[in-house]
Amino acid sequence: MANLHHLRMLAEALTATTVADLLVLPESFTGVPPEDGDDASAEQAEQFLATLARACNVNVVGGSIPRRADDGAIYNTCHLVDRTGASVGTYRKRRLFAHERETRTPGDAAGVFEIDGMRIGVLICSDLWHPDLSHELIGRVDLLCVPSATVVHAEGNREYARGTWHQLAMVRAMECGFAVAVSDWADARHASMRIVDGVEVNDVRWTAGVSSLSDPSHRPELRRMQQTTPKGREGHLVGTVHLEKLQTFRDYRQKAGLLPEPPGEVMTNDEIPMTKE
Repeated sequence: MANLHHLRMLAEALTATTVADLLVLPESFTGVPPEDGDDASAEQAEQFLATLARACNVNVVGGSIPRRADDGAIYNTCHLVDRTGASVGTYRKRRLFAHERETRTPGDAAGVFEIDGMRIGVLICSDLWHPDLSHELIGRVDLLCVPSATVVHAEGNREYARGTWHQLAMVRAMECGFAVAVSDWADARHASMRIVDGVEVNDVRWTAGVSSLSDPSHRPELRRMQQTTPKGREGHLVGTVHLEKLQTFRDYRQKAGLLPEPPGEVMTNDEIPMTKE
């Protein structure tokens, strides 16, 4: 509850002074790790997203929560809601990381949505490290939202993590021709306890604060192409995605041979024309 209250205060303060269309929350925004959680906390989180959207009059890419499906499988799930709090859709993380692999099931479908006329794609954290998942969104989205919860096990690796993530987000934006918004936990120390084979294991981890907003259409002005939070501290990034500028950027990259044409419709076996003897 403390996390949810804090997030709402930050969102309300932002939207009181800034016209915002889309708010992107981090992975595991409730504070419950993706390998933990239960049905009650998931339902509470979904109610929070709807309330937040209505209170701030903003569309929300709802980070992620562990969510159980009808078949009993548990997925690391991102919920999207519109300004009225109505559900837009969900995306299930496909490339699981670390302890998630022990208790979670990977999703099997791309996350492509339309909100207020903008084509939105969603990947969750470690999904972004697999280029095939971003490449399949080329020509299908204008903005890729990446809720994340970066974890490093050594305090000295936080700056390294920020550097590699910032470069990764920029590379994905440039090679795919869409803007990329990564929303992460702030740089902080976290202590937790878990049970392994009946034995208590104390963990100390750090989140690295890799949040960034990368928009390749601002080339060649590097400072405008990517925003980051100073040293991964708590805060927010605000930017405007110009669809016309993005399309101009894509057109240039395609003419130069640096961006593939969007994939066409794939015919099914029933649609393939047969040659008569």
